[in-house]
Amino acid sequence: ITTVREIRSLGGAPAKIPVHLRGHISYNDAPLNLVIFEDATGGVRIENAAAAGRVVVGQAVDLLGVVAGSGYQPSIIAQQIKAIPSFPAAAPLKVSLNDLGSADLQYRRVEVSGVVRSAELDRSGTLGMVLHSQNRDVRVRIRESVGDYRAYVDAEITARGVLSTSRDAEDQPRQPKLWVETVSEIA
Repeated sequence: ITTVREIRSLGGAPAKIPVHLRGHISYNDAPLNLVIFEDATGGVRIENAAAAGRVVVGQAVDLLGVVAGSGYQPSIIAQQIKAIPSFPAAAPLKVSLNDLGSADLQYRRVEVSGVVRSAELDRSGTLGMVLHSQNRDVRVRIRESVGDYRAYVDAEITARGVLSTSRDAEDQPRQPKLWVETVSEIA
């Protein structure tokens, strides 16, 4: 398998199918064990964050591993992640909050706009916001701590980050989250 699209298309196929992917690390939060890889066809979660080592967000990589999950929430167990000479990463997809339940956007870099309804620091010092638009909310998590985060409340912003959306028992999208690397991804 050489693309994320192929991993998604496996459906309920057995795991442990070998993959060799080329793309970019689009999010890396080692303390949360959350590393996202994206190629031109989609995004996938890397289950063993330690394999990413010192690879930074935006870095082009060559990834060897096996499929751990397919379908809506694809994941891989990386055996090797190697930095390679850079090539352009895809620009974030501009989407509305109403689009966030789309399976095609799971683990993709997206750009959404809306009004910040709340902002607070969690116990780890990570900034969390609720972004509201079109009668929908998305939770935004920003790894980088900032100064006066309260200034964001009631401000209209555009945020760029990796989307993840959970599904309920009836396979309906719930609780979309946008994982933002730094405050520089907020405009």
